[in-house]
Amino acid sequence: MISDMKKELCAHQETISIMSQAKEAQIKLYKTREDKELDKVIALENKVKVLNDIVYKTGQYVQTMNMINCCYNDNLALMLAPDSDETIHLDKERRSKLSDLIRPFDYDQLGFIRSTTGKVG
Repeated sequence: MISDMKKELCAHQETISIMSQAKEAQIKLYKTREDKELDKVIALENKVKVLNDIVYKTGQYVQTMNMINCCYNDNLALMLAPDSDETIHLDKERRSKLSDLIRPFDYDQLGFIRSTTGKVG
């Protein structure tokens, strides 16, 4: 009778051990799947950042092109119109817009580039 109980206990312990191993395997599988999903989310977030940068830079480009186009149209109007107060006002506005587009040269940055690369420009 005791030996039968020992056999039964041993069988239960083996069943518990097998079930624990299966549980650990399931946890590892779940963590692996979770890690893969997190990697996908991170990759998608990085793609969104890149696309946001592209949209931002495209918007800046369009804004610059619109300003250049406006200046071109103002110049054309100035060339075709006789001198008047409106013409003088448009000329001042055009010059102001152009000065907004032109940035002063950064000589410190040029020095930095020369010192790090040994090249000019």
